[in-house]
Formats: sequence, C-alpha cells, structure tokens
Amino acid sequence: MRKIYIKALMNERGISIIGTIFTLIILGVLGTALVAMVSMDQESRMRSIKREYSFYAVQAGFEYALREIKEGGYPLAQNKALDDASFTNALDCASRKITVVGSSDDTSKTHSITTSQVSSDCLTINTAGASVGGASGNEIHGLVLTKTCLNAVTVDQITLVWTPEAGETVRLVRIGGVDVYDDFTGVASGVPVDITDTKITGSSSIDYIRFSSGISGTSVTMTCTMSDSCTKSATFNLP
Repeated sequence: MRKIYIKALMNERGISIIGTIFTLIILGVLGTALVAMVSMDQESRMRSIKREYSFYAVQAGFEYALREIKEGGYPLAQNKALDDASFTNALDCASRKITVVGSSDDTSKTHSITTSQVSSDCLTINTAGASVGGASGNEIHGLVLTKTCLNAVTVDQITLVWTPEAGETVRLVRIGGVDVYDDFTGVASGVPVDITDTKITGSSSIDYIRFSSGISGTSVTMTCTMSDSCTKSATFNLP
C-alpha cells in the first residue's frame, strides 16, 4: 500500500513539473510576442515622426527658396541641414516650378509649387545705347541692367556670343565702376564669364566690356545667368 502511495505521489510531482515547464514556455512565447509588438509599435512611431520631419522640411525648403528668389539670393540647395531633417531644392525656370525634397533618415517627401516670378522675369538688358569704344575699338559701351520686380536680382555669369568671330576674347567687365571680371587671357565667344556676383537693386550700367581686339561690326548676344540659375538674353548689333 505504501508503494502505491509513493508511486502516485511521484506521478503527481511529474505532472506538476510538466505543467510548470509548459507554463514557462507559454509565458516565454507571450513575452517574446509582447516585446515584438512593442518594438513594432516603436518603429511605427519613429516612421511617423520621420514623416512629420520630412513634411516640415519641405515647408522650410519652400520658404527658403521663395525668400532667396525675392532677395536675389541662392534658392537652390543640396541637402541643407535642419535639426532632424534636410531639404534639397530645384527650380525649373521655364515653368517657374520649385521642387523640394524633404528627408529625415530613410524617409522623404517631395512636393512642387509654381512661383509667380523668377529672376529672369525681373531683369531687362537695355541695349539701345550699345556702342563701340576703347582706343582700338575693343570695348562695348552703353549697356544697362535693370531690375523690374523682386527686391533684387543677382547676376553671377555673363556669356557673350559674337559673329563674325576671329579669335577675340573677353578680358574685362566693369559694372557700376567695379571690375567684376579681369583676366588678360580672357574667355572666348560662347564661354561663360564667371564674374563677381553682382546684385542689381535698380539700374546698373555696364561701364564697358573689353575684348582682346576690335569688336566693331559684330552681332552680339549677351546672356546673364542669375543666382537662381535662370537666364536672360539680348541680341544687338555693333556699328
């Protein structure tokens, strides 16, 4: 009888151990699942926060671009850093479309708007007084740059194309009494002249453009490239 009791007791203990192990397994599975759920929820929250950062970066990019265009600044930007995000701006001058990509880590948002004005809408090149000057007829005089809208327009390159062309180069450009380009070697027809950035807030006379040799009797096209990458051109004939 004692043996039977001991055997029953051992069976009960075995069942109890199995039950405990099974309970621990279930608790472990539930704990793992709970950790996974918390981790997924945290990841989802972080993605949502990054999307918000990207959205606000896009808004910041638009504000930056519009302000820079208005003030004759530099609206184009590449990965311009904010606290928790960055933005990249692009401008299509023909359509006046500003496109901004806002990014936060691996999350990004892209949006475009159309602005009413870019620099090329607000710059005129007055060629009515264009003439030949200089001791050897190697200078263009009488050109005027005028801002007609926005607060300012900044010119950072001037490209001159002239025909007939006989190997002349542009050596010096003076605007408003300041030499914005001065290089004895000069640049050839069709090559951009990288001038010192010149902000136009009203009217500015191009005192002269000096060439390596005479420029009389040519047809000249002058293209101004502004700080927002837009361009404005004018063609005139020299006597």
